[in-house]
Amino acid sequence: MTNGCLIVNLGSPETPTEGDIKKFLSRMLSDRHVVNLAPALWKPILNGIILRVRPPKLVPTYEKLWTDHGYNGSPLSCITQSQAQKLQAQLPGAEVKHAFCYSSPTIEEALDGWDIDHLTVIPLYPQFASSTVDPVVDRVLDYYHERPEQHPHVVFATSYATEPTMIRWYQKQLQQRLQKNPVDEVLLSFHGIPDRRSHWAKHYKAQCQATCDAIAAGLPGVKVSLSFQSKFGPLEWLGPSTAEMLDTMPQEGVTKVLVATPAFVADCLETLEEIRVENRNLFLAAGGTHYDVLSPINDDPAFIDALQNVYQSLAQTNLSPETP
Repeated sequence: MTNGCLIVNLGSPETPTEGDIKKFLSRMLSDRHVVNLAPALWKPILNGIILRVRPPKLVPTYEKLWTDHGYNGSPLSCITQSQAQKLQAQLPGAEVKHAFCYSSPTIEEALDGWDIDHLTVIPLYPQFASSTVDPVVDRVLDYYHERPEQHPHVVFATSYATEPTMIRWYQKQLQQRLQKNPVDEVLLSFHGIPDRRSHWAKHYKAQCQATCDAIAAGLPGVKVSLSFQSKFGPLEWLGPSTAEMLDTMPQEGVTKVLVATPAFVADCLETLEEIRVENRNLFLAAGGTHYDVLSPINDDPAFIDALQNVYQSLAQTNLSPETP
């Protein structure tokens, strides 16, 4: 029996150019899992406003973040590639691949011609949200629905919000930061989603809270708060808002803060620009004096161990009755 493991993240533009940024945003924002407004309402907004205005504004930011190595030079792409390579070294009994939902290598490209009996799919989102995990599930199943003769036994890791190895990594990293530079508050910022039942908002927020509580359990005596970032579009989103909290903290006596982003397992625009630059400027302008950021877990050995644990926890369900 042959085993495969596919890790999947969101993706990024192929190059830091207006055309490729527009193509990437179009793919992502046309997905009904991501934006489930009526097409008659959403398409004019997307094509007439967002895809005209947003891409040129993002070019300088992406150019600043781009690297000289990896698939297309975006941090998220390079880190995801490294995660797959390191996971492969720890899973000699399986073939490991990586893919992206909205850029290359796509899920379909990764699955094409892959001759395996068992497939474990790990979306790189520790907390389940319909806008992130469901596109992965649907595209894998749609691919095999059209090719039933190639269909392996498939299992999905839909959530691993409190995976112990990952939680311990955050606890250790935050403890070390706090020993060097004590702060008034630790803020755990998660990616936001619309506060709607169709997005499973309450379910997602509960998982984010579980992650927050698990991390906070290793930081006795430290105030740990939860917030949500990256609001996009006109809908009501989960709160409290990261930006709004950072803007009001100094007036409430919190002038030293440490921010971490446990929903992100790879550096990207939201962590490198929104958290490190935009929110830092916001906090300091509001009267804050110390703003520190813990990078995501990225390809740290602890995250590779966590992925291995997730894979192995699902492996038993991926065994056929004939498998010893």
